Amino acid sequence: MQESLNPSAEIDPVLPIHDAAILAGNVHRCTLRRCANRGELQLIRVSPRRIGVRKSELLRWLDSRAAA
Repeated sequence: MQESLNPSAEIDPVLPIHDAAILAGNVHRCTLRRCANRGELQLIRVSPRRIGVRKSELLRWLDSRAAA
């Protein structure tokens, strides 16, 4: 028997790196890649040619930048 999903549970979407850069305040996507290389942000390989960021991870990264 399949369990029903909680309709109030929010799904954490994976944003394409271009959309994440816009949401982060129009930073360049290379800035997000550099932050990932420094270990400040976790990127997800969606396919061989696409990279994304979980929305919750991007918001966490933005909060850490605002606190610094």
